[in-house]
Amino acid sequence: MQYVLPIADIYAYCLMTNHFHLLVRFKNFENISVENEYAYLMKHFGNFLNSYAKAFNKMYERKGALFLNAVKKKKITDEKYLLKVLHYIHNNPVNHGFVTEAGLWRYSLIGLI
Repeated sequence: MQYVLPIADIYAYCLMTNHFHLLVRFKNFENISVENEYAYLMKHFGNFLNSYAKAFNKMYERKGALFLNAVKKKKITDEKYLLKVLHYIHNNPVNHGFVTEAGLWRYSLIGLI
């Protein structure tokens, strides 16, 4: 998280066996143009994903990429959509059949906003 926390606050996450969800609120963009915003974010998230992949590969004595798809991002513009996203993230393990209740999945957290 050393790559994410300097640029964003984490509000929720859910780690699954083949993907993860992360809800963040980005900190200050005052010195970054709208055109460069995506590149700035991807630099930090790319570093985060690469460091995780290197550690995972080292631990399991493997090589290669862990993540097949690029990071997908969606901008939350209102409270109704925020609540929908929080519900989706928290209930993802139930929707995939890993647990019967969202609170039973130990690799998920919804913090206070």
